[in-house]
Amino acid sequence: YVFMRLMRFVAQHARYVGIGRLLITTHPRHMPFYERLMGFQRCGGETKHPSVCDAPAVAAFLDFEEIDQNPP
Repeated sequence: YVFMRLMRFVAQHARYVGIGRLLITTHPRHMPFYERLMGFQRCGGETKHPSVCDAPAVAAFLDFEEIDQNPP
């Protein structure tokens, strides 16, 4: 619950300051959450992320114009 509210606040603030897309990396097993509930789209394949001991990671973006037209 707290995480969802925090993510919503981040997105609202990004829109307020004029950002058109958010970019994240997450563990592949968490990707369905971001796709289904928040509307993120994958960009690229799975890679190893050195900042977290080479754990697998997937990049994704949230395009605000597209979300306005097709909400998740």
